[in-house]
Amino acid sequence: MELASVLIIYIILFALGIVGLPFASLIFAKWSDDGYGVAKIIGLLLVGTAIWFLSSLQILSFSEPNVVIVFLLFLIISLWLIYKRKIKIKKSYVYTELITFALLFVLAFIRSFNPQIEGTEKLMNIGIINSILRTDFFPPNDIWLSGEKINYYYMGHYFIAFLSKLSTLPTYITYNLGIGVIFTLSFSALNTLFLQLFSKARRAVKFTSAFMGASFIMLSGNLHYFIFVISGILTGSSSQYFYAYSTRLIPYTINEFPAYSFILGDLHGHYLNLPFFIFALVFLYLVYLTPLNSFKNTIYTVLLSPVLWINYTVNSWDFITIIYLFLSITVIRLFLSKTNFKAALIFFLKSLLLVILPGLIVVLPFILNFKPPIGGLGLVPLGTKSPPIELLTIWGGFLIIFFIFTAGALKKFIKIKENLSVFLFAVFLATSGLLIIAGVEFLFIKDIFFNSNYNYFRANTVFKFYYASWILWGIAATIFTYLIVVEHKVITKVNLLITRIILLFVFIILTIYSLRGIRDYYPVNFKISSTLSGINYIKNNYAGDYYAIKFINENIKGTPIILEAVGDAYTYFARISAYTGLPTVIGWPTHEWQWRNDSAIPFTRKSEVEKAYNSNNISDLKEFLNKYKVEYIYIGQKEFDTYKNIDISIFKDNFIEIYNNLNTYIFKLPIASD
Repeated sequence: MELASVLIIYIILFALGIVGLPFASLIFAKWSDDGYGVAKIIGLLLVGTAIWFLSSLQILSFSEPNVVIVFLLFLIISLWLIYKRKIKIKKSYVYTELITFALLFVLAFIRSFNPQIEGTEKLMNIGIINSILRTDFFPPNDIWLSGEKINYYYMGHYFIAFLSKLSTLPTYITYNLGIGVIFTLSFSALNTLFLQLFSKARRAVKFTSAFMGASFIMLSGNLHYFIFVISGILTGSSSQYFYAYSTRLIPYTINEFPAYSFILGDLHGHYLNLPFFIFALVFLYLVYLTPLNSFKNTIYTVLLSPVLWINYTVNSWDFITIIYLFLSITVIRLFLSKTNFKAALIFFLKSLLLVILPGLIVVLPFILNFKPPIGGLGLVPLGTKSPPIELLTIWGGFLIIFFIFTAGALKKFIKIKENLSVFLFAVFLATSGLLIIAGVEFLFIKDIFFNSNYNYFRANTVFKFYYASWILWGIAATIFTYLIVVEHKVITKVNLLITRIILLFVFIILTIYSLRGIRDYYPVNFKISSTLSGINYIKNNYAGDYYAIKFINENIKGTPIILEAVGDAYTYFARISAYTGLPTVIGWPTHEWQWRNDSAIPFTRKSEVEKAYNSNNISDLKEFLNKYKVEYIYIGQKEFDTYKNIDISIFKDNFIEIYNNLNTYIFKLPIASD
């Protein structure tokens, strides 16, 4: 494993934490760890967003020197602020750094046993990252629809590209390290939130509870694997289990959760946004703690705004959840404060403006170039409800904790009055999560599946909102567990022991899923040399492509259009554009259909590419190439296998052969330099 690469990324994260520290310690001044657990997220947002914004306005190009200069500028300013404000190193800072390094190293080590960036949507994700790295000014090109800018929430991929640019590490390394970075940042943010929620506890109890809570949310699966194991024991079944089974329980939907995401290793929007979504919840708790009409409440609402909109640019679905949570908690607090209707309405509208407008200005360049491919809301038919058994399998682990807490509260075994604000926040999150889970049984957001594959009409709605609800219920369940175990009143030792054993049992049967998933996906073998290189599999299986990709990345600059074979999504097709960042005429047609809600253009281009490769008429071929401004033509084994009538002599006779190795060719059009 490339330990030096892990160390480089850790050092960058540490430096980003230094950038964020003076701001975190100011915003979270009274918190247990001064907000140090979210300092790295703040630093990443400050530096990364600043560069992106300036590049979007074409003031500053997204180049390595500029990235380094802006980063160093922020670092110098933060170091000066730390010195000026006399911020001292605390034990909680050291504790967070130890967790960060340990998690980053362990997750990189695990990933190194199956690092290949292939399958599911990994090619798409690394393709977007590579396209961003070739971008001078944003938005980046759409690598799979040449001549167009990307129409996708790409900011999460941008932050990985930013780390790649800053570290100078190749994307096939930073992609795999990025999986651990997202997990680590999310874990640290949860840890900071729990340290504050449990701030009244003794130090050891507080830190242990926070660590266990973050572990519970990030490592837990649902009850499916446990039920499978018990069923196998009772029936004597020898059927095999695969970790992905637990994410496809409700027919024609997806019910993914963070543990599955980090094991799978897709740097997709829902996973990339985890730290920013959790950071928004941290800010929401900050808003919740401050008096309604106070100056601090106004400031925190304004600060929440850019975090809210960053969520929109990374995973737009989470924007809906956060704005729903913010408005709900505002309405509830206004109602409980017994503010008269007129004053309450004025405050509500003011809060809405404060949480929308400031952040909107920050991400306006993204908004102006992004058209959400959705078609409004739809009603879920009565015959398409989620089966109760599957719902209980997905959410049963949390429900057991909720039930135990409710029973203890009703019997007055728990110190609720002494922990009222924490308790009410947990109830709010649990109730909000419940309403979201129930809501997708009645409403769905229309996307291309509604028109093209109706059985899956609510697949994305269930997927994305369940994912957010997992975090909400995870936080609520952790708070309830803490109140049961730590903040209990007089109770018999036997009852307390039984309760603790049950809760520990729930923790084990849920988190053991991660061990199973890692065993399934990562064949850990200490006898072989592990690596973080995500393209070694290409060298071993598609040597012609491997050396050609290397040649392109070393010799072809800018963003010229390259022609390559077109095929199905979730396969090895579109591999050249993905691994080089060069735009191609058409990549995965179905994904372009999803992104643009239009199937005509992608599939028309697919047919045209097929005709071009199989053409024996040079005039028709040149007309096609000129139409799409193609500058390079790629012909490798995939092209020969896909287009049986390729006549290589036509390409050799009419174009400039710049690469020929292992039956793989790259041709350059004579007009490319014009």
